Amino acid sequence: AEYVLEGVTKLTLTEALREQSITVEERQLALSEIKNYIGFFLTSTSSKVLPITEIDGHKFEIPQLIKTVMEIYDQYLREYASSLM
Repeated sequence: AEYVLEGVTKLTLTEALREQSITVEERQLALSEIKNYIGFFLTSTSSKVLPITEIDGHKFEIPQLIKTVMEIYDQYLREYASSLM
């Protein structure tokens, strides 16, 4: 949050994941730590949840966890939209 805009997508995704009992941890990572993780994503209004497949030459498959995060957020948005009707 210190270096990145606290966007609506990030905030609502965090809420959607908490509703599913998925803990969200934000912290800075050293480049040397990247190999310790199975995947990464970023959020934006247009892309919603966008998997990252490469960081500094380190390639990543899209893990099931990130696919699940994408599904949870899509469902969250569908439920929100239907609540407005």
